Parts: sequence; structure tokens; C-alpha cells
Amino acid sequence: VSFGGNGVMFNIKCVSPFAGVTKEGIGIGSTKAELVAAYGTPSQEKQFDHGDENLYFSQIGIGFYLEKDKVTSFIVHLDVR
Repeated sequence: VSFGGNGVMFNIKCVSPFAGVTKEGIGIGSTKAELVAAYGTPSQEKQFDHGDENLYFSQIGIGFYLEKDKVTSFIVHLDVR
């Protein structure tokens, strides 16, 4: 859990062994194909030199980190107004 300087929580990072999933059934171990099937084309996509990638879906406010085509962590970005 991350908090801003004002003490307000702004995101939650989920990593293994977290077994929770989104309402679409996406969680740790899901594949890139499953992400795209559930949420469509990512709003932002970053490829890393070693083959890992980060996919962000703005419509749900979640970024997924993938290693070898599998989700290894995800961050839920909270709307802090």
C-alpha cells in the first residue's frame, strides 16, 4: 500500500502469493492473452530489455507486470481527488 505526502492511500500493489483476482478473473499467473481478452488493448505498454513488460489499462486503473508472458504483480491505482 502506498500513501502520498498528505497521508492518503493512492495505490495497492499485489504480488505472489496473493491469490485474489479482478472481477474478470485476472490475477497472478494470468497471461497477456487473458489480459487482452478481458480488457482489450492496453492504454500504455512498456517493454523491458530482458523481455518483461508492463501493461496499464486506464479504464480499470490497473497496471500489470509480466515476466515470461505471466502476470507476476499488479498495481491498483486509486482515484485520489
